[in-house]
Amino acid sequence: MRLDIAVACLLITVAVVAIPALHAVYPSPTARAAVQTTSLLGGLLLAYLLFGRFGRTGRLDDLLLANALSIGVCGNFVLLVLLVGNLQAHGLSAWAPALAQLVSGAGTAVAAFAPARELTVDRASAARRSALIAASVTGLLVVMIVALPGLDWPAAAGVAHPVSLRLFSGPAGVLAVQGFLALASALAAVGFSRKADMEGDEFAHLLGLSFALGAFARVNYLLTPSLYTPFVSMGDLFRMSSWMLMLWAAAREIRAHWDGVSAAATLEERRRLARDLHDGLAQELAFIGRRSRRGAGGDPRLAELAAAADRALVESRRAIAALSMPLDERFEVVLARTAEDIAARAGARVEVAVDAAVRVERDHAEALIRIVCEAVQNATRHGRADAIRVEMTGRPQPRLVVRDNGSGFEPDAAGGRRAGFGLVSMGERAAAIGGRLEIRSAPGEGTRVEVQLP
Repeated sequence: MRLDIAVACLLITVAVVAIPALHAVYPSPTARAAVQTTSLLGGLLLAYLLFGRFGRTGRLDDLLLANALSIGVCGNFVLLVLLVGNLQAHGLSAWAPALAQLVSGAGTAVAAFAPARELTVDRASAARRSALIAASVTGLLVVMIVALPGLDWPAAAGVAHPVSLRLFSGPAGVLAVQGFLALASALAAVGFSRKADMEGDEFAHLLGLSFALGAFARVNYLLTPSLYTPFVSMGDLFRMSSWMLMLWAAAREIRAHWDGVSAAATLEERRRLARDLHDGLAQELAFIGRRSRRGAGGDPRLAELAAAADRALVESRRAIAALSMPLDERFEVVLARTAEDIAARAGARVEVAVDAAVRVERDHAEALIRIVCEAVQNATRHGRADAIRVEMTGRPQPRLVVRDNGSGFEPDAAGGRRAGFGLVSMGERAAAIGGRLEIRSAPGEGTRVEVQLP
């Protein structure tokens, strides 16, 4: 993607150089004001976002980039006022915003290569000091636009047609500024692209692309100068594209932040529910089971109650484990831990093997884990198995297999036994995710439970 954008921008720039008709600039104070307004709002939003990001991370590169963009915002604001009020026609200078952009460009290049080191400073105080610096820069620029000489460029008043310019025809100082900014933007593009590759940061990747577009904008301003006049040119198209990409990067960063906040809140709520289940329901079920077994003697009703309490306790522990696990925990880790926990309570061994190529959706994962729990519980409780193997393979089609060395049973006759509900439940869970449950067993030969997935 980076190479494609760079090649497209290079071809357009070569066309500007090679085709005389593209050397023209177009009189449109309204379009110039729109470009400056977009730059101003984009820089303001991005600087605000980066100060917020610095508040979370405390990283040096975030703070440097936020400060550099703040200075650029000051320059764009002053230039917008000059353009909208046509104040340059009254002798006021545009050199001040040019110098502000020079400092801002240098700052972005430094920030792109600055280490992602966490600063040991008060983050709120650092942000306040940066805001004070930006306000001071704005005041200094206001003084400079009066003190510095004006730029000698044609005014747009009375011009109704494109103005053909010679390449590199602007004031030497302005051309030098644009050349430096083109180099600084190119360095920033390289630096942020490098950070994106090293850290896997999508925000840095989009910043790298936007600064690459910004570098071509500055090259075009160097070829056909128009930035500090009421004219627009090809450079403004690149510049608008650069800021639109930066705004998109800001929007995605904000969305990623709130997604992270939402995920953290969800995980905390799940853990709270797990604590409540563990301290309340699970403890009461364990108490019911103990008292029922203690007083059962020859009373089958109490023995039945104790067995029901044990099954409910296992279910509550499953729910507690599911609520406590991180949302991004791998399927095979959760599967192995849950199966081993159930088997260990009955003194059985369990071996879990999951093909690394298998990818299981989260909804499917929960159903499969519950099927495995039910199969392991049936194997230890009813089949008295002491060795169980759980396999998940992806060839020739995804399937889950649970084998045990228990006493086995007649599947056709299982409907009348108490274990029959567990078998029905497994079949329903498999069907709910589009799979099919198959059970093979015989007395004395163990049991094989297989779930074939679509």
